[in-house]
Amino acid sequence: MRESTTYQAILKEGEAEGLRKGVLAGERNVLIRMASKRLGTPSNDALKMIELASEYQILTWAEWVWEVETWPELLVSR
Repeated sequence: MRESTTYQAILKEGEAEGLRKGVLAGERNVLIRMASKRLGTPSNDALKMIELASEYQILTWAEWVWEVETWPELLVSR
């Protein structure tokens, strides 16, 4: 069974998904650390928004960190 192409494809897909989730978690952590230095500790609501955000949104927020003064201002959709 381990030699089957279907099994191998499923295994590779699972590995790719795990890697993607790991990268996204890392991006979230970097955003939180970077923004916290400028904006202070995020609220629980801010952390929830970041947890639910797409990779695109996280990267966009990371670009805006230096243009805002508060977490709510950062996390507002633009």
